[in-house]
Amino acid sequence: MSGRVCTNCKKGFGPGVPVVKAVEKFFHKECLTCSSCKTNLVGKEFVEAGGSLQCDGCASKSQQKPVSVPCKTCGRMAEGTVVKAFGFTFHPTCMKCQVCSKPVNNDGFYDDDTDKILHLECLMKL
Repeated sequence: MSGRVCTNCKKGFGPGVPVVKAVEKFFHKECLTCSSCKTNLVGKEFVEAGGSLQCDGCASKSQQKPVSVPCKTCGRMAEGTVVKAFGFTFHPTCMKCQVCSKPVNNDGFYDDDTDKILHLECLMKL
């Protein structure tokens, strides 16, 4: 991922370092955090508000309005808590690994230069 830098820490990505892409921005796995409480957001539900990412809890506290857009996987409206990755919006239960079809939870989602949503274990099989 030469030339790209982490949106949060502004450092580059070394060879073999997993890159998380969320809301059209690139992050190190450890740098994708809530702007308010600093909780890591990889595999968690979050919202984007005013260019900042917030966990569901902080977004609720700050009275951010829920997101209502179509889910990339099922096409139904994704209202309230959503997961945003690779420029798309998903219901939390619709965000699945494109290799094994199991839900991607706290085990991460990665952009491996093919924009696939993968478990790290499945990424290593490619």
